Amino acid sequence: MQDRPASRDITSGDRYAISFRRQFLVITICLLAVNLLIGLFARHQQRAFIDYSVNIYDNAFISTNYVSLAQTAFRHYVDNRARAVAPLETARANELLETVLDDMDVAIERSATELTRAQAICAASSLALRHPERCTRQWRASRACTAASSEAGGAVSSAVNCAPGTPATRT
Repeated sequence: MQDRPASRDITSGDRYAISFRRQFLVITICLLAVNLLIGLFARHQQRAFIDYSVNIYDNAFISTNYVSLAQTAFRHYVDNRARAVAPLETARANELLETVLDDMDVAIERSATELTRAQAICAASSLALRHPERCTRQWRASRACTAASSEAGGAVSSAVNCAPGTPATRT
């Protein structure tokens, strides 16, 4: 009999056990890699979904906030314009109209749908056209209402009457 060292004594059962362990290790690493990729993909999708949701909320909140600011500024404009006696007081009241139109511009930029955007453009055009002393916006307002109406696919015509060159009026 030969004396062999114990480390070199490999029987056929041990060879299968080592082969099984290697295959099990490879399969385990592959499953770990697949699990990691799925997790990273889910994290990426979750981040994209959160960014999209925050963007929608941010636009809606900012738009609503600027509509509220425009309403408040318009109320101040109406009150100051009604009390204005001197030309200087009228000029101060007209500055408030510029603030109203600026706030409405931000609300228009952040509006969620084409219909609300078109309605807001028509309302801003109506304000700008009905007050010719505010000539800075008149060139923009005369074309904006018809452009907004055509962008919305004519859906605005049922809610707002926007004829070219005329102020927008509610029907």
